[in-house]
Amino acid sequence: MLSLRRRQGESILIGSDIEVRVAAVRGGVVYVDILAPSHIAVDRKEVRLGLASVKRRAGKPEEKIRHG
Repeated sequence: MLSLRRRQGESILIGSDIEVRVAAVRGGVVYVDILAPSHIAVDRKEVRLGLASVKRRAGKPEEKIRHG
């Protein structure tokens, strides 16, 4: 795992086409902007895990959710 410190307005690059930018920090909450191609699935972890759990209970195979 890599831990980095970033201030508001600063970014982290992942590969050549994903940017994670610190948009704001308010009251201990960090707001991030994620710039990624539309074919890259971006979800909050709890949402992704919740969807996988629902699909398992429904007997459906897991699939990536695309947001564009």
